[in-house]
Amino acid sequence: MRMNFSYAARVKLGITCLVVALIAANVRQLVNAIKLPLPPFGADEISLYEKRFEGLRPSLPPRGVVTYVDDCGGEKEVFKAYMVSQYALSPVVLFYAPFSARFYSSEMIHQKREFVIQNSHDPGREPYLVRLLPNQFPSINVRNPIQAPNQKPVIDEHLVLVKDLGNGVQLYRTRN
Repeated sequence: MRMNFSYAARVKLGITCLVVALIAANVRQLVNAIKLPLPPFGADEISLYEKRFEGLRPSLPPRGVVTYVDDCGGEKEVFKAYMVSQYALSPVVLFYAPFSARFYSSEMIHQKREFVIQNSHDPGREPYLVRLLPNQFPSINVRNPIQAPNQKPVIDEHLVLVKDLGNGVQLYRTRN
């Protein structure tokens, strides 16, 4: 027995199969998204990292360029820490010297900057850093909590400490 389907019936069947497949995929994605253990609002790694800089804002100029120094190793981790720090302190522009040729105009590179922000990372004090910067702390995880080596600030005699937030973020002013 041979069934004869008209063109219209085949098109309707094809569209129905396509719609069912798309709905099934979306339902599966929705179920997977619901299963994700989402942190409470403001407790994710990015929000916690941004909070590191909250006490710095009153001491910074409302706009301008500030030198940024970071203890991260590896280009990917430095870039991630820099971008989140830049977002947290915007509209102040953070000048990170290793990025100078790629990110900044020649005016910014040669501009005299009054402040320096030192950003040091210690996962012993802030455990979320292990998740945010995993390549920075590869031997540290939940089962093997090892203290990161103490990072000494990259500071010289031309800088005066203005504010130490106690979380690895320090603000320095250049001596006149």
